[in-house]
Amino acid sequence: MIEGVIPNDMSDGLFEQIIEEAAFYWFQRNHAVDSPFYTLKNLIELDRRLAGLLRLMASLDGFHDFLNSGFNSETELEFYCAIGAASPMRNINLFQIIKNSIKLNSNTNEIVNMLSWVEYKSISGLLRKLWESDNTELQNIALGVWKNHRKKTDIDLPAAMNSSDPETRAISAQFAGEMGMTQHLEQIAALLNDDNEKVRFWAAYSVILLGGDQGLSLLFNTIQEQKEQKNLAIQLTFPILTEKDATKWINTLSRNDNLLQETIKSFEVVGLSRFIPWLISLTKSPSTAPFAAHAFCTITGMSIESEDFGELIPILGDPTAIDSEDFEKAVKAIGKIDFNALWTKYNNRFSNESRYFFGKTITDKNMSVILKNGNQQQRKRAALEQAILSPEKELFQHRAPGFRQ
Repeated sequence: MIEGVIPNDMSDGLFEQIIEEAAFYWFQRNHAVDSPFYTLKNLIELDRRLAGLLRLMASLDGFHDFLNSGFNSETELEFYCAIGAASPMRNINLFQIIKNSIKLNSNTNEIVNMLSWVEYKSISGLLRKLWESDNTELQNIALGVWKNHRKKTDIDLPAAMNSSDPETRAISAQFAGEMGMTQHLEQIAALLNDDNEKVRFWAAYSVILLGGDQGLSLLFNTIQEQKEQKNLAIQLTFPILTEKDATKWINTLSRNDNLLQETIKSFEVVGLSRFIPWLISLTKSPSTAPFAAHAFCTITGMSIESEDFGELIPILGDPTAIDSEDFEKAVKAIGKIDFNALWTKYNNRFSNESRYFFGKTITDKNMSVILKNGNQQQRKRAALEQAILSPEKELFQHRAPGFRQ
């Protein structure tokens, strides 16, 4: 063996190891961005590890062969990582590689996520080429990545909102909302009558971010019908309602026994301390205890712990944990906590008139503190609250690589 030269079989093995590890970290990262178990500090560590793996991957023998072999559903995550690794490399035709992958049913959302993760300057030319193509799916990738990078472009956004493709209409409406483009509010509001459900939802979302209140009934129906975006709908709807209207709408939800979680979550987002005694009463029943305890802590900022888990908020806030054994243990731990004593000790810190999120009144400055110190789930909501307070400001991108935030 010549010193300093890695044999081909060893090099191939190293490449497979690195790309599989990168795929694992990418999978983990996709779950971490909205997870109550990750803070910004955790996200930075994860993103730095992923960045190192992508750089190493691109330097190894086998990288070009893997990328040029095209999309394969059996190595799907590895393929998206390879796209990210190739983004700074000018000798690779990423446009053609992405175009070919679309024909083989690659996941355009994953491509958008990866191109949104890499450094913008490395893909700005690629995005322009995607947008100027005659392929709607490629154009939607460009639009989604511009949105996620929070980049204002010279594209005709009103024309995109009038596109014959519903995905283009939905993304462009969301783009305008998240960018604080209040000049498009009237056109976005018109999309509330679109014949496509996804377009209608993202139009309602953006109307709220841009300071309007049209589409509230659509968002409320999303909650009542327990659709996929129900939690986001709750976080958009209740911050802009008067206390009287919020109470009326919550009472409507409470009449349906199947909407108990949504009812409690709505009180959590309203954030008024006068509802705390009612939430405390719900911590005594196993069926409502975890959601009521989460709402109590989210409003007050108080910490509850157990010997098994330490801080209980993350597991109580994780929707994927509800049917787990750990969640059952957390519910039992809640039964040992004296919420009345906690509230009696600290309730003089709260005003009946103010909304609270993690013990802080909902102001731009206080939401910035949560964006700095909260977990990813809390940071996502803080960004929404901040955008609702200031319709002309961009929605803070909590999903960006931690080291770019």
